[in-house]
Amino acid sequence: MARVAHQLRNSNNPLPIEIVISHRHFDFVGYAMSDIAFTEPADLSVEAYVDWMLEKAVAEKIDVIIPGHEASAIVAAAPRFRERGVRVLEAATAEVLPLLHRKQWVYDNAPADLHRPVWELVTEDEQLDAAVARIEQTDNACLKPTVGVYGHGYHRIASAAVAEQRELAKDELSLAQWRGRYGAVRPGKPQMVMAHLPGNEYSVDMACKDGAVLAMVQRRKPLAGNGQRLVEHPEISQGSRQLVEKFGLSGLINIQFKEDKNGRPALLEINPRASGGIGMSCLSGINLPDIALRACLFGESSVVPPARLGMRVGEMSLAVELPEPRIS
Repeated sequence: MARVAHQLRNSNNPLPIEIVISHRHFDFVGYAMSDIAFTEPADLSVEAYVDWMLEKAVAEKIDVIIPGHEASAIVAAAPRFRERGVRVLEAATAEVLPLLHRKQWVYDNAPADLHRPVWELVTEDEQLDAAVARIEQTDNACLKPTVGVYGHGYHRIASAAVAEQRELAKDELSLAQWRGRYGAVRPGKPQMVMAHLPGNEYSVDMACKDGAVLAMVQRRKPLAGNGQRLVEHPEISQGSRQLVEKFGLSGLINIQFKEDKNGRPALLEINPRASGGIGMSCLSGINLPDIALRACLFGESSVVPPARLGMRVGEMSLAVELPEPRIS
């Protein structure tokens, strides 16, 4: 949210809003981008957190909430918030939003012509070795949890047969090593066995409303080194628009693609939130947070300038003065 707030403040025509940022950590540096900051209580159940957020929003006279923590639960409770005069900006409906975090559901329900990796869902440990062996007939295999963020739990995987034939690369684990680290696959801990995608990764930041893309910027990440490149890949543009329309997405949305061994971009995942790199995308000259909130909150359309493409972008830390958040 701090990066989004920074872009809203840098708008040529700032929206008439005050920015309230809450977080569970007292020392969260994102408070520096807020007009009002307060901490959230820790260790609440999901239900208690939703109740607390509702009462806090009413007490602070907050008009709109853009949920981050427990977003699915808050969106599901949106009618309760509306009854108390608080609007919840919903990235998707209460039915769809939690499903977007399940990668296998997204792959199963994405448009049929959208390219995605070869993959299998494994729910029991007995299935794992056979699934890896099948993927290895045509591709290197990788393993990732069905629900995860920032690539946590992702590993390239080598079957026992492959591990016996060659030395594993630094980013590979044998199945025995994976089990030693994570334990057995079980119904409550399903995994996706996928074809490894060796090419460039693309991060697509979008401002959307009711299933329509208002503005889009793509970043291509390098295979090695720092910096990202602002680009436009037609197949990625088309696929991103299809996904936004199919799932009726709104607000700030991020979709990830990665090139397969043939150089064709395949869908990785949908993030129904602003990405951590959205500031880099806004260097294109397109202020995505301003466009999204102007449309979703005020019903105003924006004139979207042509994106400045081709530039290499990156991020650096800046020193800021931190406010003292109110402790809830």
